[in-house]
Amino acid sequence: MTKLKKNIDKGIAYLKRNGVRAAAVRLYRKIRLSREIDYERWLKTRRKRRAKLLPAVNADHIKIIVSGRLPEQINAKDYFLFIEEGDELELDACQVYAYALREHPGAELFYCDSDELTADGKHYENPSCKPDFDEYYLQSTDYIGGGFLVSGRLVKELGAPGLLYDYLWRCIERTGGAVHVPEILYHRAKQPGSAEENVAATSDKGRGTQRKTNRETGRKMRQESQQKIIGGARQEAEALRTHFERVGVSADISQGITPETRKITYDYGCEKAPLVSVLIPNKDHREDLEKCIGSIRRFAGYEPYEILVIENNSTSDEIRSFYKDLQEQETNVRVVTFKGDFNFSKINNFGAKEARGEYLLFLNNDTEMISEGCIAELMNYARRPDVGVVGAQMFYGDDTIQHAGVIVGYGGVAGHAFEGMTRQQAGRTLPIVCARSYSAVTAACMMVRRSVFEELGGFDEKLGVAYNDIDFCLRAGKSGKKVIYTPYVQLYHYESRTRGLELTKEKAERVRRETEIFQKRWSTILQKGDPCYNPNMTLEKPDFSLRI
Repeated sequence: MTKLKKNIDKGIAYLKRNGVRAAAVRLYRKIRLSREIDYERWLKTRRKRRAKLLPAVNADHIKIIVSGRLPEQINAKDYFLFIEEGDELELDACQVYAYALREHPGAELFYCDSDELTADGKHYENPSCKPDFDEYYLQSTDYIGGGFLVSGRLVKELGAPGLLYDYLWRCIERTGGAVHVPEILYHRAKQPGSAEENVAATSDKGRGTQRKTNRETGRKMRQESQQKIIGGARQEAEALRTHFERVGVSADISQGITPETRKITYDYGCEKAPLVSVLIPNKDHREDLEKCIGSIRRFAGYEPYEILVIENNSTSDEIRSFYKDLQEQETNVRVVTFKGDFNFSKINNFGAKEARGEYLLFLNNDTEMISEGCIAELMNYARRPDVGVVGAQMFYGDDTIQHAGVIVGYGGVAGHAFEGMTRQQAGRTLPIVCARSYSAVTAACMMVRRSVFEELGGFDEKLGVAYNDIDFCLRAGKSGKKVIYTPYVQLYHYESRTRGLELTKEKAERVRRETEIFQKRWSTILQKGDPCYNPNMTLEKPDFSLRI
């Protein structure tokens, strides 16, 4: 399916569900949203908004600390705002933090959003709009950075910081988390040898000797920048390692997909590897199913597992013959039959009852694993005691992102993060290349601890087609279990190849009804916003760009 046809089909489906007027408004907004946002203009608007809405509060108990240089006397009732040499704060940063202190009495650790100060010190760029506190994201990379606020009580106990990332973990060990203030209050100084300076240095301005000099300068800058990134990453990895030692976590830390990210592999010791049941609903489409199962064989990287094909209303002799051969040739494959009309929730709930595994991997039949150790990497997080659900990075057949987590509220309900981004773009986009928490992930590839699945009563069968997986994840989160996305599990998802897109009038009406159920049930998070996203970012595009 070409990207153009895919977009046309989605547009037609939206038209059928919502009518001509809503579709026209949506098209207009998409055209308007395609325009690039002037970030500095956006920042000025935010400043004016804060000046108008923020009440006057006393910020005299907030002390700004540069590069860890503490005063001789520490008052436990003060708060300390840590920044690095050369970085800047917004003029009202202390006021905003003071207001947050008033809104969160007793909290001892706060952080804010940030951006970069250009090398000439005159402009701001590259905003970093962060999620609420996410321990797994912070393990993967220092997404918080400088500009965080710490209580005097903690500072008296911990003393002066060395590496701020290490200090953050020491604070978190005592607080259990941090309060996120979703305002850009901190401006990081651009480091020499940054990507932008490298581009400038290697530009084709000038000729001959000048061009050669520019290229040589760019090469040196790139080398210096890479060395600094690698050096900083080593320091952070060591800080994380000592944090794990202090809290009794055994794990291997290695470089992640990019130099500034980390891959965490948890050590479960001599604990016996639990059985994983892979549940694959299927109707006809032998070729898709064969490709899906073959990819599990090649890329599981884990034992033991069983495969349950949940047969639902197939009509071809070809698939029946394939089922027979499959079960005769493979000792860990079973085919179970669900009798009834298509209902994703009912089918998978039925399969879960037939499964023997301690962990359940829900997998669409139109998926194909393409990275090493897919089940092993899912289990790396699924076996964590605070985790209930784990999801994967998925691509369309044209190598654009199909799923890298779910944003609740996107498009008015929920949608996939970074959908449509190319594989090349995805490979250098921080939230995509890091393991991190989301409020939900897609059940096209979703690992669930059986005890959590049973405790929650499985998928809601009232949601037979739409949002059943997102509803399940939100219920898991409400029960206290985390939902994790990992980029180390990659699959193709040839979406809707088997069942087709929701284009008929009957199917469109069914989606509309189920959408209403979801919106009513989760009205609070839809109104307050997804805590794993950021209120400064748009809910009308999946690219994490700024809200207009």
